[in-house]
Amino acid sequence: MNDLDSKFKKELDEEDIIFLKEYGKIIKKLFQFASRYKPISVSAMEDEFNRISKKYSQELNKVFKKHSFNCFNMGRLHGKYEVIASGREVKEFKKLKALKLAEPLPPEIDISFWIYPENAMSAISKRQLVLSGNVTQDIVETIKNIMREKIKGADELEVEKQISKTLNTCMDRGELISITESTYYYNKGRVTSFYEDGVEYVQFSAIMDGRTSDQCRSRHGLVMRLDSTELAMNTPPLHGRCRSILKPYFEKPTDKQLDWSMTASLPAGWRTT
Repeated sequence: MNDLDSKFKKELDEEDIIFLKEYGKIIKKLFQFASRYKPISVSAMEDEFNRISKKYSQELNKVFKKHSFNCFNMGRLHGKYEVIASGREVKEFKKLKALKLAEPLPPEIDISFWIYPENAMSAISKRQLVLSGNVTQDIVETIKNIMREKIKGADELEVEKQISKTLNTCMDRGELISITESTYYYNKGRVTSFYEDGVEYVQFSAIMDGRTSDQCRSRHGLVMRLDSTELAMNTPPLHGRCRSILKPYFEKPTDKQLDWSMTASLPAGWRTT
């Protein structure tokens, strides 16, 4: 990992730390409420938690969207730094707003995800609205199950243990979301930037260590055209907690670098788009 890559990784890690702090505050508030809550009946408990579910979903959605926009913009900016480092010129960078910063894709290029910034705002908002809603629903349903046991007369100490255990699980899920989503939007931002600045080829770059997955290890160093049909299914993340990125590639690739036939299959049910 060169100095530029190290700098980029540090900035992305710092963004993940910020996200986890904000996510943690919201989740802990919800569990503090659950710990203090004295259910009278199942129906009353259902009504109460259905009421607060919307509130916490909205709070999480704001945090998720902020994290996604930050990672997308960071990816775009870092992508331009790499192109500049190669001695090439880039278009002016502006933070993501409702602006057209890149030309629409030519009709002959069929890529299944958005690649230019004016589509990103809508795509990010829709994805994070669904994600925050799903996370909130899962947490609230788990808490409601614990509360039902409390109503049935479960031991108070056991209820507290279950609440604490669930909180820890939710925080672990937050870390998974943070790393996976930052990789998702960071790479989408990089691809957008490369397209905008005329990069022809991108190279798959994995962090090669003891935690590297088969999916990323088998793709490390491979090269594809930016308009390749392989791009959509090989843009990280390729699995949970994926740390790989796409880098600009300016040399003439070899046949071996362009051969993606021996790459490991993605996890069952995994979608890159």
